[in-house]
Amino acid sequence: VKEYVVRLEEHFNINLKALKLVEIFLKLGFIAHFLACGWFYVHVLAIEAGEEATWISSYDDGSALEGTLGRQYLFSLYWALTTMSTVGYGDITPANDHERVFATFSLVVGALSFAFINGNVVSVLASLDNHAALVEGKMESVKEYVLWRSLPKDLVTRVRRYYEHYYEHTAVFDETDILSQQLE
Repeated sequence: VKEYVVRLEEHFNINLKALKLVEIFLKLGFIAHFLACGWFYVHVLAIEAGEEATWISSYDDGSALEGTLGRQYLFSLYWALTTMSTVGYGDITPANDHERVFATFSLVVGALSFAFINGNVVSVLASLDNHAALVEGKMESVKEYVLWRSLPKDLVTRVRRYYEHYYEHTAVFDETDILSQQLE
């Protein structure tokens, strides 16, 4: 799979990190789909067990009971996403013990997966612009150096402006190192 991803990246000149974001959102979609299907299935099990009150019969005046499969899936997916994001609007609530057990399980799975996915998204977004990150690191080094040397404020301002201009027009990558490495 990695080879195919590299080929896609080269062929379409796609940033690999953008593909990573797509992968993260596909994982989020899969987990939401899994929870939505489980949420609807708990309704089916409750009906088979003789329960009269279920989430689907109490939500939206029971409109999904006679609704299309697509409408039922939409309601289930909506519940799964609001549960995963811990927003939980409270409009779709468990109406029996089977649903309460599944909702509790879903809260744990959803919160953990949503936190993991949020962390990954933030990490990928933060690393999208390597050039800016390298410039920021070099500027931090300049700031630390001028503080260490206790330079006068006007000189510090001129040094900072010089390096800001310099890094705007110069590559911050170590070209010698990149070009001198042998291909493996």
